[in-house]
Amino acid sequence: MKDILFALILLLPIIGYSQKTSDVIYLNNGSIIKGQIISNENNSVKIETYCGNTFVYLSADIREITEEKYIPFKTLKNTGYYNYTSMGGLIGSVSDNKTTTFSFTMEHNYQINKNIAVGAVTGIDWFEYPVAPIGINFKLIAPMEYNMAIYLGITGGYSVPLEELVVADYDIKETKGGYFASSEIGVILPSMGNANIFIAIGYRYQDLRYVREDRWLDEVERKTTYNRFSLKVGVCLH
Repeated sequence: MKDILFALILLLPIIGYSQKTSDVIYLNNGSIIKGQIISNENNSVKIETYCGNTFVYLSADIREITEEKYIPFKTLKNTGYYNYTSMGGLIGSVSDNKTTTFSFTMEHNYQINKNIAVGAVTGIDWFEYPVAPIGINFKLIAPMEYNMAIYLGITGGYSVPLEELVVADYDIKETKGGYFASSEIGVILPSMGNANIFIAIGYRYQDLRYVREDRWLDEVERKTTYNRFSLKVGVCLH
């Protein structure tokens, strides 16, 4: 819970920034100027645009001055390639040998339309030994105002071991991977350019197998099952 609150605190300035207003000047000749008005006196209006330019217009040349919500963020694509790269934790119960394990994930998604995306996922998870999950990913996306979106993601596949498992008092003959499945709900927050910050929470299932030398049964295969709460923060590139 502390991790979630900390992440939200870090993101509050970004959310707040998306609520800024923009001054809009409508000229008699049909031109529209957007920015921040610096002064409005002596029958003239001075405005600084978001490109850094400053202009002065006579009041007689101005038809109307209004305000609108300012969204300086690039619109999310309805179709095309998206990369979701994130870091986070897989959090278990106090009875687990490792209550929290670190997780790094990279998703390569193709957005079919504004609501559906599919792709491949890989990364590194540090359980009792590091593994590389390789699988497929499916997302349902709901675009919102201010260039935000909420999504539901489902992932499944197989985790490949990156190191040999070492267990005291046992001779490990073979270190295997195992199947994994996860579901999560996330929110994509507005940011500058082609990158958006996202935060997601969800559930992760993982089983890992290994073969060890047993005192009575020679070689036996053992399986460890993990049921974890997942929390991740990352960057969505498009």
